[in-house]
Amino acid sequence: MTLAWSRAPWHGLLPPICLLCGATGTTDRDLCAGCDADLPRNARACPSCALPLAAGSNGDCEYCRARSFSFDRAFVPFCYRPPVDFLILGLKFTHRLSHARLLGELFAAALAERNASPPDCIIPVPLHPLRLRERGFNQALELARPSARRFRVPLLADGLSRVRHTPPANPTGCRPSPR
Repeated sequence: MTLAWSRAPWHGLLPPICLLCGATGTTDRDLCAGCDADLPRNARACPSCALPLAAGSNGDCEYCRARSFSFDRAFVPFCYRPPVDFLILGLKFTHRLSHARLLGELFAAALAERNASPPDCIIPVPLHPLRLRERGFNQALELARPSARRFRVPLLADGLSRVRHTPPANPTGCRPSPR
């Protein structure tokens, strides 16, 4: 359940505007119907790693069949392609927190559509303290907030700690580099 009633008074003053094209957004989101339809959805994905599966593939991907994981499942509703990459890069490098709200709401909506049981809690991946000082906020935490609100589950912002400072990732798409 979203908190649409709390947004209602603001819609007259600040109606939703699509963050991608500037058109009027839907009643509850800063995204128009056309741009929403253009999002690169990850419709058929490996339940273990969430990478897209080829048509006709069932179950885990070839890589995951040979491994075991310490988690139940992974869920990635979109591929890292336009316009999702624009939203993520805008969030991370130009401090557009409105992009985090939109992406978090889209993630929560996609998770709700699966009719799977909601998570017990949400633990965002932390940033190393040096990167947190550089950026000023943790994008994973900002992305997690709408899902935690929607599913009414605890958001454990301090559930993990990053001990190694690693270089920034350079995502190139939905498929990882060869392993």
